[in-house]
Amino acid sequence: MTYRVRRAPPWPPIKATLTVWGPEGRLFPTMTKGRKTRSSDVFTQRIKHMLDVWMEGDAWLKDALAAMQITSYMQLVDLIKDPNTVNSIKNRKPDGTEETIRPEDAAKLHCCLSFANHLQMREGPITDGLVDITAADEDDFMNFYIMAIPFVTYDDTAATERKSKREFMEAKKAAVLAQASVQPGTQGVPSLGATANPQISTASNANSKSDRELQTFLKTIKMDATTYPTLTDDASWHAFNLEWTALCGLYGIKNVLDPTYTPPLDKVALFDAHQSFLITVMMTKIKTTRGKEIVRRHVANTDAQSAWKDLIEYYRGAGSIISKHRADELYAKLNTAIPGDKPVRLTLEISNWEKDLAEFLEVTKTTLSPDEKLRWFERFVGQISALKSVSTMHSMIASVNQSNRRITTNDPEATINLYKSRAEELDIEWKTKALKQRRTIVNELSIVTHGTAHIPGSF
Repeated sequence: MTYRVRRAPPWPPIKATLTVWGPEGRLFPTMTKGRKTRSSDVFTQRIKHMLDVWMEGDAWLKDALAAMQITSYMQLVDLIKDPNTVNSIKNRKPDGTEETIRPEDAAKLHCCLSFANHLQMREGPITDGLVDITAADEDDFMNFYIMAIPFVTYDDTAATERKSKREFMEAKKAAVLAQASVQPGTQGVPSLGATANPQISTASNANSKSDRELQTFLKTIKMDATTYPTLTDDASWHAFNLEWTALCGLYGIKNVLDPTYTPPLDKVALFDAHQSFLITVMMTKIKTTRGKEIVRRHVANTDAQSAWKDLIEYYRGAGSIISKHRADELYAKLNTAIPGDKPVRLTLEISNWEKDLAEFLEVTKTTLSPDEKLRWFERFVGQISALKSVSTMHSMIASVNQSNRRITTNDPEATINLYKSRAEELDIEWKTKALKQRRTIVNELSIVTHGTAHIPGSF
């Protein structure tokens, strides 16, 4: 007789969370009891990220830590929590002599723990979950290091307060939505037939309208930063600013970009929601070094209005070095002629020239007379021989008008338009010629592939 032994289903593992604390703001990952956990993975990821990314894979430092048998995250924290201990790190050179860590490298290594604490404080208490420091790249760390912020010691109370503030804002928005969703005739809102104080009704209607606006915004706006442009370099500020402002206008949150705007009492909640959304987008989409520093100064207060004001001041304020450098760069581009010996799309080149000119005038806060603009433009297209006939044609038209006793003025903008029209014609001619050449090449390839072409006199 054969017996079959049925295995009992495995019991689900019992997990108990243990938070490990230490002196000097030591911040250890949350560990789990009951089965093999991922805490070792978290430790490994942390020490690897600190050394490979924040410390830029410093080989000298890795060798020194290996010689000191520092192989775990906890050992690293014990080492770098004290600046004196960090400054005592030594490594043996190939000739056998010892070399002490450079002061700037010691300061950066000590700052790694400070930055990790800063990230956790920004997220909330570690009892609610350990922040993922691997999301902070080398630029994020260097921005923090360069600002020379005093060493950040983890404070559970302060972290809890930040979390409470965030939850309060979320509850406030939820309460506004709940109030706005109450239908007429139910509790809290008088029915249409009920008698009420007209003044109170007027105020209630105003608040209801504001609440509906907030509800509409929170329901329809896509909390997706991908719809906004990304600022990756200082030179792109002008185009970034135009697109950013246009999108804010489209979403109805352009008031956040106005430093003088103060919301009325019935729109404070709506304005707070706008600011919370936009500061989140700024954190994701503004990637320049100085831009990220400016935004981070206002993240704790979710003050997108002040962040945008400071960005404008940095990029376009009086005495801005960025503006001066950008103006010099644009001036050089505007006065560099299109090469006459290379095939280019003239309409695209002219369009880019006009964009650069608009940015140059905005950066320098100057104006350009029509005659001066025409001179600049003719320098730009001066090497294109096919366009040299435009000025001649314009002069002939002016002569005809004068012979017919028509009173006309020399319109520089009209001349530029003639250049642009001729450029369009040349682009079309070039495209037509290129298509003919392509057909010829295709036919020749077809002959080579499928057989020899018939040559007169051959059999």
